[in-house]
Amino acid sequence: MHHLVEPWYVTEDIEKKRDIGNEIIRLMDENDYGKIAPDGIRDGDGGWSRMIMLNIKQLDNIGKPFSLKVPTLDGKTFDTRNHLGKVVLIDFFATFCSPCMRVTKTITEVKDMYPDKISVLIIAPDRDLEKLKKYQSNLKYKFPTHFDSNGRNNKYKKEWGASLGHVYIVDQNGLLSDIHGQKNLAQKVERLLRAG
Repeated sequence: MHHLVEPWYVTEDIEKKRDIGNEIIRLMDENDYGKIAPDGIRDGDGGWSRMIMLNIKQLDNIGKPFSLKVPTLDGKTFDTRNHLGKVVLIDFFATFCSPCMRVTKTITEVKDMYPDKISVLIIAPDRDLEKLKKYQSNLKYKFPTHFDSNGRNNKYKKEWGASLGHVYIVDQNGLLSDIHGQKNLAQKVERLLRAG
């Protein structure tokens, strides 16, 4: 099953990604990985199978209009509809997540390359708001940040299967382009900007 994890994240072909996700779920069932929860989804595996099942459902939204409007820490509102014409990166981040920090570094590099062509929203289901603010105060860019105090029970994880370190990409037309944008992010953004 572990040999499928990297292809699951990097494959951009939607049907192939769906097939890989279903194969991971099949192997989990075959090997009795975790336990079956009351809703029929295998659980007790750190939420991995639930995340994959929800991601598979989210694949149906690729290429469709995507709209998200959330309050941010600076007292404003981030609405993806206000960023049409730009590529929007939605970064699921927490200060206790070291892969998240690597993704933020990559996002900063992409923002440096295309300063006026991308917008970034951080969704932070963090444990400690003050630690989050302190971390962000040291960043080059003060990206708008939506703090979700529900931690691991945040709606994005429960409804979308969005895990920490994931990046959703919304294209210039407001269509969902990727739910695993953290892999090869610069190339994906460049491709969208070239396609215009």
